Amino acid sequence: MRFFIVALFFTNGIYAQPNDTIFIAEAIRNAVSLYGNQMTAQSRLINGSSYNRVQLLHNNRSHLEDAHPYYTFEWIPGTVLYDGEWYETSLLYDVSSDNLIMFNTTLQKQILLVKEKVEQFTLNKHHFVRLNEGLPMGGGFYEVTYSGPTPVYIRTKKNMERAVGNNATVPYKYVTKNFYYIKKGNHYYAVKSKSSVLKVLSEQRAVLKELMRLKSFRDNRAFFISEMARIYDHHEATK
Repeated sequence: MRFFIVALFFTNGIYAQPNDTIFIAEAIRNAVSLYGNQMTAQSRLINGSSYNRVQLLHNNRSHLEDAHPYYTFEWIPGTVLYDGEWYETSLLYDVSSDNLIMFNTTLQKQILLVKEKVEQFTLNKHHFVRLNEGLPMGGGFYEVTYSGPTPVYIRTKKNMERAVGNNATVPYKYVTKNFYYIKKGNHYYAVKSKSSVLKVLSEQRAVLKELMRLKSFRDNRAFFISEMARIYDHHEATK
């Protein structure tokens, strides 16, 4: 029995993303191809406003993450469900302002999409959804790292802060912080430690606690929490 649980835990190996999330991303891309939506001057995506990507604070490639407010500084091929329709286009996610930008190839123009019309989007194999305002942790875009009955969400924030220390070569940098949530029933629970995960998934505490001895929580927190939720759902469904 223990061998089965361990095998289940290490099935995904690394956090490229859990398999079900990859499946969702593939299904979205297939849906886009099936309907063949094209970016034209009449597209609904042009309903947004013009946008100019901000410049890098510095060009140090080893610390490029803190030089910009974006998920990645490069434009990424992605898909977006916008105003009820799927589109395939190049996207830029401004994490600092929590806005999505697309590049319209017809107009050769960057467009800031109307946030309320963006239902979900993908960047490579990462899947994001817009949660409604009024939730305890606030509305906005969240990455879905596990989409089973007990899903896991990550809210990433980037804020510009003054650089400190004698080795600081630029006055400011962007600091990234991740916040993790498990949705159980109709409630969202913030989790940031092993004990907080066990508290939320208490019905399978013994099984999960045993697994926690096998892998470091800090190695990849997103993968770890997602795997705990996945294994929790598996045992809840089979008990």
